[in-house]
Amino acid sequence: MQKFLFFIIGCLSIQSVNAESLQNTVKQALSNHPEVNASVNSRYSAEQDLRAARGGYLPTLNLDAEAGQKNINDATTRAGGSNKGMNLSPNDATINLNQNVFDGFATSSEVDRQKATVDSRAFNVLNVSETTAFEVVQSYLDVLQRQEYVRLAEDDLANHERIYDQIRLRTDQGVGRSGDLMQAEARLAQARNNLLTEQTNLEDANTTFLSVTDEAPENLSLPENIDALLPKSLEDAKRIMESNSPLLKSANADIEAARQQYEASKSTFYPRVDVELARSVSNDTDTTRAHSEEWQAMVKMHYNLYQGGSDKAAMQSRAYLQKQAQDVRNNTLRQMNQEIGLAWSALKSARDQLPAAADYADRSVKVRTAYQDQFSLGERTLLDLLDSENEVFSSKRRLVELRYLEISSGYRIFARTGELLKSLKINPTAAGQPIDSASNNTLPELQ
Repeated sequence: MQKFLFFIIGCLSIQSVNAESLQNTVKQALSNHPEVNASVNSRYSAEQDLRAARGGYLPTLNLDAEAGQKNINDATTRAGGSNKGMNLSPNDATINLNQNVFDGFATSSEVDRQKATVDSRAFNVLNVSETTAFEVVQSYLDVLQRQEYVRLAEDDLANHERIYDQIRLRTDQGVGRSGDLMQAEARLAQARNNLLTEQTNLEDANTTFLSVTDEAPENLSLPENIDALLPKSLEDAKRIMESNSPLLKSANADIEAARQQYEASKSTFYPRVDVELARSVSNDTDTTRAHSEEWQAMVKMHYNLYQGGSDKAAMQSRAYLQKQAQDVRNNTLRQMNQEIGLAWSALKSARDQLPAAADYADRSVKVRTAYQDQFSLGERTLLDLLDSENEVFSSKRRLVELRYLEISSGYRIFARTGELLKSLKINPTAAGQPIDSASNNTLPELQ
């Protein structure tokens, strides 16, 4: 039984000289996948919002200037003997420097909110990358599995054609029964239909692979065994997931962003204090045609005392949004616990069934060989022989199914714990780093 299992696994592990590894396929797919790129651009957008929020710490500098022509016709100009008024060429300029001194912590809270938003977007980049990578893994393994099914169906068809030829020869020689020939024809038709079904399923798998990776599947090879990298228990998997999952980290960052938004809403209950420096120059602005200059240095305070309860309602609204973010995070954790539990159950079930499935396939092959010998001696009916062929096909197909279920379940666990890219030895994009841990804040130039 063990020899047969090793033989099947060995057949699955055969690689071409130019085989495309799972690692390279995932890496290539992540480099140009629209969803990954969209999440990266969303992260860069949030970082620019952070830069805009930090601008609140800096002064504002404004320059106003004007020049033109105007005519003044009033009592003064008419008293001077001009009934058509006075034509003037006024021009003036004002430069104003304003520095906020205190805004009720609105700027600092907004900066912290945008930091949390950047972190949320960064972790979302990692989550989208992990999710996309798992879609690639699934499509990759599905193609390999469907290829194995096609090979099994081809072998099964070849065996049924051999049996049919043998029965037809007997019938033509007058030593066979017409009922046996009809039965062989029926099973042969079924084998052909099975092959067509598997080929159709393979084409569907190829189409999915092309959609996910933007490349046609060619020379795929079975990935290396990952059993040694998997958590030792479901409890370990959940612990790793809670501390490492980018989806949970993104949800936690959303909670912090909502909290800072709530803190910023308190700023309306404080006065606002600004320091303002201004300098202005004007010429020919009135009938005196005078040149004037003015400067000022002012400390200004604005304190809203009452606004119909709007500020308090807005603050309470932000408090509910913070609770909503916490509920979203808790629900996310609940769903992820369910998903990783299902993945672990599938992995354990596949592992438990594999030895029995391998033994079943091994014994089915032996039974088929024995039935073939006995059929030649007239000790077995054709129905026994045909049933043994179906048994071999079904048992081998089930063995392949369980083997790929074990592999895909392992990768599913990696995806849920946020360690799929790590298991594939792929470095995530720099956009997936939180703002404080990013090596630099240089953004790509917009095209």
